Amino acid sequence: MTRKLKTLAAGLTALALTITLVPAQAVKVVYPDVDSGAWYYTAVGFCQQHGLMEGEGGFDPEAPLTRAALTEALYRLEGSPVPEAGQEGEQETAFFSDVLADHPNQNAIRWAAAQGVVTGYPDGTFQPQGSITREEIAVLLWRCRGQQPPAPSAEYSDRGSISDWALAAVEWARGTGIMSGT
Repeated sequence: MTRKLKTLAAGLTALALTITLVPAQAVKVVYPDVDSGAWYYTAVGFCQQHGLMEGEGGFDPEAPLTRAALTEALYRLEGSPVPEAGQEGEQETAFFSDVLADHPNQNAIRWAAAQGVVTGYPDGTFQPQGSITREEIAVLLWRCRGQQPPAPSAEYSDRGSISDWALAAVEWARGTGIMSGT
């Protein structure tokens, strides 16, 4: 399985497993590039049913999940709340230098930053088109769930390669069953 597919799978599975909406009903996926026998078919159907992700002509299941796409899905999951506006007379400023007012995911990224779900990079960027890693996915989901305490540490072969800033989130995601190893 390619790294891109693993990243997409982790994002889709995590979204589908952490949703606290009404139970998903059987949905026929309308994307021509998502086979009904694919292991991720149900997760794609859930995202489609709840309007969490969109595809233009297809879902493109092997494309890497971007930081903007996951942020948009989480924003939609929360009901697309209207971002807080600045005080009257204040000039609206961007949270990140690479997410300007005309960016298509600007509301989602602004909301996620205001909620503490995303923090961006030390250089002040968000890198919305950058591929999101499994540990970044775990951190975003963990923050969306209020940074619940992680499960007791479990041994797995690559635990030492997880970044310190993501370790609690990865252990939480693994302990809740949202993510698992390969």
